[in-house]
Amino acid sequence: MRVAVMIAERTDNLPLILAAILHDVVEDASDKFSMEYIYKEFGNEV
Repeated sequence: MRVAVMIAERTDNLPLILAAILHDVVEDASDKFSMEYIYKEFGNEV
């Protein structure tokens, strides 16, 4: 959750914070989640 924490400390932009959380999820659990899955489930905004 490193990226998400850094982003949350700097902004209150919720879609950006959620994108950072999902980035960390893909980075930490790439065997379970892919960027394609994230795009499909959460769309382009996140």
